[in-house]
Amino acid sequence: MFETVKKRDILLGAQLTSVFVAAFALTTYLHEGTHALIAKWAGVHPVLFHSYVSYSEVGVPPMDQLWIAAAGPIWSLFQGLFFLWIGWRFGKKDLTHLFWIWLGIMGMVVFLGYIMMGPFMEYGDTGKIYAILATPQIVTIGLAIIGLVGIVFIFRRITPQLSQIIERFRTEVSSPVFQLFILPIILGTGLNVLLSLPAPTPMSLMLPFVIFLTLIPSMFRMKEFLGPSASDEAKITIPVDQKYWPIVLMVLLLILSRVLAAGISV
Repeated sequence: MFETVKKRDILLGAQLTSVFVAAFALTTYLHEGTHALIAKWAGVHPVLFHSYVSYSEVGVPPMDQLWIAAAGPIWSLFQGLFFLWIGWRFGKKDLTHLFWIWLGIMGMVVFLGYIMMGPFMEYGDTGKIYAILATPQIVTIGLAIIGLVGIVFIFRRITPQLSQIIERFRTEVSSPVFQLFILPIILGTGLNVLLSLPAPTPMSLMLPFVIFLTLIPSMFRMKEFLGPSASDEAKITIPVDQKYWPIVLMVLLLILSRVLAAGISV
């Protein structure tokens, strides 16, 4: 019995970690891919890497540079709103639902995170937009505060949703919040950092940590929404889904990150 529970918990941990990592990787690739597509549309010949897009700015009009820089955050905003809506409107509290929620969360964190960091990092997407538009610092700081408030609001709304999904996967573990939520995020953050290497700038390595930091309030509030712990095998009424697609998807995206690390001309 103990071995069965142990194997189930290991599989569940791998599933929860994989969903988190896969959502981060896909969010990153879609964000950077949008930069590359708009650059291509503008007549530039970009090189797509796993965590950034490179192109020569020589002869590129400032407004084209602005749209190229804005393309990634705009896509991330769309991704965040769309998948959070999907998560709130639909979902069966399973791994697929959790994947939608993570895609929504990460899209919004990327968009709002760039707004928050814009006044302090000139080489980021929003920093470049602010520079091209000569945006007053008082405006950029005001937007950064709005971004922070937005992140707090989103996580206050989404924590009950995350808790319901974690409750769906509860086993007889003594610390479900740690083992089913915090630990997969810690492991996933480590993998996300590795996924971002080699990094051209510190910002490329900051994103995994920013996502982790924004999740800390949810980690503290999660226990409020969980029911009493199961104390024996008889109370485990819902078995862990025997699904391996999150693990397979994560591995494929990790392989793609190594391909993109060398750069692909678009």
